[in-house]
Amino acid sequence: MKLHFYFSLLLSLLFSAQLFGQAQHENSSFDNWSTITTGLVEPDGFITTNVVPFTGATLPMGPFVEETSDAVDGNSAMKMNALTDTSGIFCISGLYQLPNVFSAPKPYTDRPEFIQGSHKGTMASAQDTANIAVTFTNNGTTVGAALVQFSGTSATYDNFEVPVVWTDMTTLPDSVFVAITLNGPNGPDNIFATIGSEYYLDGLNFALTSSILSPVMPEVSVNIYPNPSTEYVNFEMAQEDALDMISLDIHDVNGRLVRSIPVDGSITRLDVTSFTEGFYYYQLRGKEGFVANGGKFSVVK
Repeated sequence: MKLHFYFSLLLSLLFSAQLFGQAQHENSSFDNWSTITTGLVEPDGFITTNVVPFTGATLPMGPFVEETSDAVDGNSAMKMNALTDTSGIFCISGLYQLPNVFSAPKPYTDRPEFIQGSHKGTMASAQDTANIAVTFTNNGTTVGAALVQFSGTSATYDNFEVPVVWTDMTTLPDSVFVAITLNGPNGPDNIFATIGSEYYLDGLNFALTSSILSPVMPEVSVNIYPNPSTEYVNFEMAQEDALDMISLDIHDVNGRLVRSIPVDGSITRLDVTSFTEGFYYYQLRGKEGFVANGGKFSVVK
């Protein structure tokens, strides 16, 4: 029971930081690191599982999180490793700050639309994932959240952009918390990643606008329904506007084009039954190539 308590505590620890300017995250490029004990460092503004003890573990526990020069933004990035301690006990790989445990959360009162950054890695098991959980709260109540997930293998950095889902559109947050973890099939509740899994993260930013699709001034009015959808999404416009359109382009949250279908009437139906759950962006293109309308919709399963 005590071991499960420490597992739950570690997984619930979240990062809080003062953000400024265009919703930028403190130490977002992971350029600033400090030595915490012999052979172990942590990115400034964070605490890691390198030195967080739990029952049965042999300290020091790490390096589960380390600085690497393999970066795309600045001089350093964060590398997270799935390891055991010296006694062979599976250990949690995570990056946090400890609000309400060792320090009070710092204020954050903006409403970003996206979580952006760059990541790559190698998951030693198909069940392993790296997760960035972002939670915006007001007076302890969640008002918005986003989850970034990485799976599989990528030898080069991929840019990611995930929308923030705001559950309360009238209340601004007063704090933000972030937990970055490696999770997998070993141990209870998929707490432990498979030994050998590794994850690189660089440039973790909160953004007010999309970096994937540039904002467009709508040239035509489009009604999208149902949104969210499980099977089909209809894009409806006036017949005279449809005559000037050529295609409906669909992108995923990483900016990849996943579908392009012709516009041949006032209602264009998009089949999303094969889409994975999540947010998607659309661009309605005119016959001369200009973007006449753009936005996002979601698919639920």
